[in-house]
Amino acid sequence: MNSVETVLARRYADAYGAVYGDRWSHGAYERLQELILSLEGVYGNVRSYLNTSCVSPMLFCPALMRYMAQYHLENLLEPLVILLARQRRLVLCKVVLQAWSRWYERKHAIQRITIHTAVPLEQEQYVVLISLLKRVTHSEQVYTTTVHDPDIGAGVALVGRDFIWEDSIRQRLRVLVQVCQR
Repeated sequence: MNSVETVLARRYADAYGAVYGDRWSHGAYERLQELILSLEGVYGNVRSYLNTSCVSPMLFCPALMRYMAQYHLENLLEPLVILLARQRRLVLCKVVLQAWSRWYERKHAIQRITIHTAVPLEQEQYVVLISLLKRVTHSEQVYTTTVHDPDIGAGVALVGRDFIWEDSIRQRLRVLVQVCQR
């Protein structure tokens, strides 16, 4: 994705949010996350087809809407899909959906965090960590994904949209290496 696509996607997301943002629920937002993940596998082929096809993007809309119907998002996303197709920018659909997801997260103070640990967290540790994340990020809701990362040694690394925080053996070794190289 290039910077022009990123800017266009953000503008489409901002415009869509201004008109349709209040129609979205947290459940719809969760289904959108599933839709975006599902597009990972097929989007490259769809993008290639849309870039090379001389067929009008409007003819592709019904198939895309049926795909979105699997996630019960066809009514919410139809205006956006039709707008993109009419402007011959349907190729940006996935990028615009990702931008829309970030727009929704900002508006509703949602933070998506990936937790990297060498060993699984116990429930008490997880609860403390989520409480800390809510305070630090000023977010009402924190969605987490936990990744098993044996390279971390001991400790934890938190990776979010706007920050990276790490307190681990790996991070401390990095600091020691930097100090020794001076």
